[in-house]
Amino acid sequence: MRDAKAVFAVEEEAAAVDVVRELALGRLGGGPEQTAFSVRFAQTASALHAKSVEDTAFYRYVPLLSATEVGGDAGRPAVSPDEFHAFAARIARDWPATGTVLTTHDTKRSADVRARIAVLTQCPQRWAALLAEVTEATPVAAPDGQLAWAAWQSAYGCADMPAEELGGRLEPALLKAVREAGLFTSWTESDPAYERAVSDFVAAGPGRASGPARDRIAEFAGALAPHVRAQVLGAALVQLTMPGVPDLYQGTESAYLALVDPDNRRPFRRPDAPDEKQELTAAALRLRREAPDVFGESGTYEPLGAAGPAASHLVAFCRSGEVVTAVTRLSLRLAEGGGWGDTVLELPDGGVWRDLLSGSAERELAGGAVRAEELFAERPVALLRRVRTDRASCAVRGPGAGARRQDGRTSSVRGLRVSRPPATGRKPSAHRMPGIAVSRARRPCSASSRPRRAAGQCAGPVRRVSASARSGSNRSGAANRAGSRPAAPMRQATGAPAGRVPPLTGTSVRVRRSTIWTGGSRRRVSAQARSSSVPEACGAGAPAVAAAWRSGSSSMFARNEARACSRRAVERAQSSAPPPVRRCGSPPVRPFTPG
Repeated sequence: MRDAKAVFAVEEEAAAVDVVRELALGRLGGGPEQTAFSVRFAQTASALHAKSVEDTAFYRYVPLLSATEVGGDAGRPAVSPDEFHAFAARIARDWPATGTVLTTHDTKRSADVRARIAVLTQCPQRWAALLAEVTEATPVAAPDGQLAWAAWQSAYGCADMPAEELGGRLEPALLKAVREAGLFTSWTESDPAYERAVSDFVAAGPGRASGPARDRIAEFAGALAPHVRAQVLGAALVQLTMPGVPDLYQGTESAYLALVDPDNRRPFRRPDAPDEKQELTAAALRLRREAPDVFGESGTYEPLGAAGPAASHLVAFCRSGEVVTAVTRLSLRLAEGGGWGDTVLELPDGGVWRDLLSGSAERELAGGAVRAEELFAERPVALLRRVRTDRASCAVRGPGAGARRQDGRTSSVRGLRVSRPPATGRKPSAHRMPGIAVSRARRPCSASSRPRRAAGQCAGPVRRVSASARSGSNRSGAANRAGSRPAAPMRQATGAPAGRVPPLTGTSVRVRRSTIWTGGSRRRVSAQARSSSVPEACGAGAPAVAAAWRSGSSSMFARNEARACSRRAVERAQSSAPPPVRRCGSPPVRPFTPG
């Protein structure tokens, strides 16, 4: 509000801002007219902001190009660690499933280009000296000083771009910038002479593939490369592990240098070999896949404080008590100030933490106070995961746990003990998993059962996660098979921890013929609502819903209602089921995908 009012030179005219605000909030009356105004205001405000601020003002404000990005505030190009932690905590509390981005098809510069330019804020005197040198080495003068400032920043930001591509990609981006700024030329009222002068200047200096200016830029970029590395890796790791859902623009998992569209919409080019950023991205995304609850909507966020002379250069946080992210902030100033010294980071709860980004798979850090020099010995960033004691042998115990196959081998899948059933003539009626039951979908077809196969009454030796919600736990496998029918292929089969509702509803999966035993209740609950517990869980309207579902009704309403009812059945069944017994301090059973 204050910023909007400050635009008006006449104080009385600034009162219009208050009027618009009161109208939009409905404080001056309601009704259809107020609703129509609010809709039109919302539709107009975003477009007005985009064209006036992001597509005009941001092209005119060139002191620091990395700050003039979509969604940014050029007046505040940086925030303190405390402000960042407050922002992240609010995201975790209010919008845990919101998207987080660093680069999109609409950003003016890719995140890696902005990171390189942002390092200039740590050495303004060196940057000013470089500008004087390259200006003197360029035979063609810039048509105006504002263009020169933007052009040389862009050239430095793209210093690692192939020399033969730089001019052809930099010139269109700068021509678009001067047209959007509208100071000397525009899209509707172009000045051909000015635009020709822009092209000549770019070709002679910032976009030239070789020459004194290019050599000086490359030398300067090489000197700052370690600090650009810290900036790029730090931004990537924070985005991938902070609250929210990270959105990765194709190509940005590796080093990605791009300017404003259409440059950032070029065809995707796969890197020749994985680089350091790609290894970091893969490790972080792999961790998110393996531990979805740590980063999901139920995950927590806790800032971690550092102590020591360089504490302000370390930003760290913990997710759900299981994962720690630590990055280096303002690394150039840190180096000029003498390094980390006695700075330490307090890891939560003691214990042992493994560095997932280390070149050594066995690099582990003891909990408690860890020296920053040790933490960042290999990279300027660290991604730590808590190490559970004897993790490989901490399988959930239950009937048959540790059963051996005929060949004497057992295997462990994500904390579950997996083995072959005993070599007996009796076939197991179901596999035991928390929250789901695995049983025969249909009896095998014999050579003489073609009619039954055509009718869909038999199948080959496949198993289906039926997960039939049943009020009792003593129904036989035959009774369970009686009401089953083929279902759509499932995306993932999960065994949810005690007290949690499995995310599956009405799905099936083909699995290998292996027996999975876990502890806890033997009650088999379902997400498909084809049993007697559905009416009990869903009330008076349940019989019709259940009947429609059992009969294979294609009604979307019936299916959705059945799924909703089954979830309540799962909750009731699991609320009375005892939790699994664990042999040691292993984490809850993780989602398991058979096959």
